[in-house]
Amino acid sequence: MHEFARGHSLIRYDERANGMSDWDTPEISFEAFVDDLECVVEQAGVDKFDLLGISQGASVAIAYAVRHPERVRRLLICGGYAAGWAARGDPEEIARREALLTLTEVGWGADHPTYRQVFTSLYIPNGTPEQINWWNEMQKVSCSPENAVKLQRALSLIDVRDLLPQVSVPTLIFHSRDDQVVPFSAGEYLARNIPEATFVPLDGDNHLLLEKEAGWNDFVRLARQFLKPEEGDELDPLVAEAKPAEQSGTCASSDGAKIAWTSIGEGFPLVMPAVWFHHIDKDLSTPTWSHWMAEGLRGRRLIRSDMRGVGLSDPDPHRWNFDSLLDDFVAVIDGAGVEKLDVLGMSHGALVAIAYAARFPERVRRLVLIGGYAEGFGVRNDPEEIMRRETLLNLGRGYAPSDRGSFARMLGALYWPEANSEMMDWFVDRLGTISVLSEQLQDVFRTIDLRPDLAKIQAPTLIMHSRGDRIIPSACSETMAAQIAGSKLVLLDSENHIPLDHDKGWTRARAALRAFLGEKKRVFA
Repeated sequence: MHEFARGHSLIRYDERANGMSDWDTPEISFEAFVDDLECVVEQAGVDKFDLLGISQGASVAIAYAVRHPERVRRLLICGGYAAGWAARGDPEEIARREALLTLTEVGWGADHPTYRQVFTSLYIPNGTPEQINWWNEMQKVSCSPENAVKLQRALSLIDVRDLLPQVSVPTLIFHSRDDQVVPFSAGEYLARNIPEATFVPLDGDNHLLLEKEAGWNDFVRLARQFLKPEEGDELDPLVAEAKPAEQSGTCASSDGAKIAWTSIGEGFPLVMPAVWFHHIDKDLSTPTWSHWMAEGLRGRRLIRSDMRGVGLSDPDPHRWNFDSLLDDFVAVIDGAGVEKLDVLGMSHGALVAIAYAARFPERVRRLVLIGGYAEGFGVRNDPEEIMRRETLLNLGRGYAPSDRGSFARMLGALYWPEANSEMMDWFVDRLGTISVLSEQLQDVFRTIDLRPDLAKIQAPTLIMHSRGDRIIPSACSETMAAQIAGSKLVLLDSENHIPLDHDKGWTRARAALRAFLGEKKRVFA
């Protein structure tokens, strides 16, 4: 309330069946909620205004903006959704919500706050004791148990998905990544389907953003920019952090191969060696890399490239060996005009990162290695691992091009055993475009041995590896940590080769990465 009252006339009201509005109302429905907003606007006597929709208020605001586009200047949404939990139709979510309705019926108005504490822990799990106690008591005085049940039923049926393409006003959407009440995917859905909407993920798991949590400062800065009065009411572009400008280019490697690269964001450069699943046109939205890319963009300039033979790089390079991949990385760094950099090497990209850091120690400020290794499986000489890899290669050769999907799903189950269906569909599609490289890559990385380079690395180094990684054993990272002076090893509770944003290892990986690359707290969670 304090923030939105800064430089604005803030108009707000109690929803029907809540607070100081009529509790004994004949109708509790979405249409009634929209009618109430229209009534408030008319009584307030405002002609044009900015509209703020929080939680279910987002759906009401969307419906109003579609009905009255001439009156809404800008639409700001926080923790919103287009379809309620019943309309979304997820059986597990419906079962949880029905259980909460039962709790509401039996415990909402009780003198003891135990039942209401369940709701409080969902809405503000990181609240202070004062905030939690206040929320517990506020539920009791703001709504009757009967109305609380009716409201939850009405909100569950909300569905404005068909209205989203009709929203014609500038829209900025915030959503906490780990929101316990409204799924993060609901915010992403709004952003995908409202024309020209800008989506800003916020760090935190509170449904109602609290002042002391990580995402608050980003929220305040971007909301102020978005709502700033402009002469002639024309919307200036949002600040670079919300929609960073991207620059793309190509450079020539030492053998003449064209390597496609891209630079996005501002700040100290973080450069990623390419891996065979990369595609610079798609990585910012893919389920494998998008959360890593978002972290890389936190106050930094992120530079990525496509591996030779992949994506937008040279599809048929003359040379295919490790030296050519290292030369490609050098060419990208020089093409981007970077002198000093942090390096983030993932999977076999860690090999390029190691080699570069060893050969150019004066240019690397910090080094991050995730799911990496310094010696190939032929050098590790584990008979079981060699047999597994040879078997996979033979299986890959045996599948007809028309049935590559079956092999891709088998391989995907090894790389990302905790993947959801969206992730697996992406992997199947991606592998279909680059499967020709699998044997070439195996040949390159089978006999590679960069262990002598480890002692030459001078940059502070963070090494992370999933404990249950089925592609590269975590012992490989333990070996690197033992040989890189002063390095920090973080083993993650995950079975995915590269942690996904929904698996249990991601939170720790994100915290360690932020601390290492320059967050204020220099500790590893």
